[in-house]
Amino acid sequence: MSVDNGKVAAKYLKENHPSDDIVLDREGYGELTKFRDEIVGEDINLIHDVIWSGTVPLKDFIVSTEGDHRMRFCIFEDALEALEEVPEGKTAMVGAVQELGYKHFWLLGVTKGENRADMSIETYNKDGDEIGSKLKYTELIREMWRMWHGIQLALLHPKIKEVFAHPRTAKEYSREKDANGKRRRVVRYVKRHVVNGEEFERSTREINRQCLSWYVVGHWRHLKSGGVTYVRGHWRGELRAMKKNIDKGRERQLVV
Repeated sequence: MSVDNGKVAAKYLKENHPSDDIVLDREGYGELTKFRDEIVGEDINLIHDVIWSGTVPLKDFIVSTEGDHRMRFCIFEDALEALEEVPEGKTAMVGAVQELGYKHFWLLGVTKGENRADMSIETYNKDGDEIGSKLKYTELIREMWRMWHGIQLALLHPKIKEVFAHPRTAKEYSREKDANGKRRRVVRYVKRHVVNGEEFERSTREINRQCLSWYVVGHWRHLKSGGVTYVRGHWRGELRAMKKNIDKGRERQLVV
């Protein structure tokens, strides 16, 4: 990841705003990650397939866990385009995760031609300046994106997505500068989903796991002609039409 990438990501985080806030208790977090791992295994790199397939239900949202720990996950609008344009073997920056309250963030990249997602260990401040590399955070960052992947897969599942189907509208406050440089209080509305472990576990119990559709990991196919083509990750079976399950009306009107 580069300094330029940090600046670009900082600008995007400032100019865009989360649409949803998902609140997970300890049990809900456990059930979510277990659901994810039962579908795709524990390999965190497989999150790149959701991006490759262009089926990301929530591109910019907050996850609140126990206490005041709040993380903002953001996949950039041009992520798929950037990944398609980058040369094979190179990494495209596709998103960021930001620790709210501290304003610092880490970047997410996807390497074209490989089943790999690259979580940066470089930490950036709110202005996009690198403020250090902390190896001790590597596992934490991987776990955060593993949780992100679980939420995306849950929202794509025809049964599990019902856990998120009844959010309430909540206000988010911030102080921003107007055109004259004066700070003002800004009010925005987000959809808040409170997901507890008991509700999530009840939903997963109702799934007939033996009939659960399977997921084909994105891969490069070598053709008889000598060329190669990328086969995007996709579902087969019941979930082959998962794009229909995406809530296409999730774009929010920001209200001041």
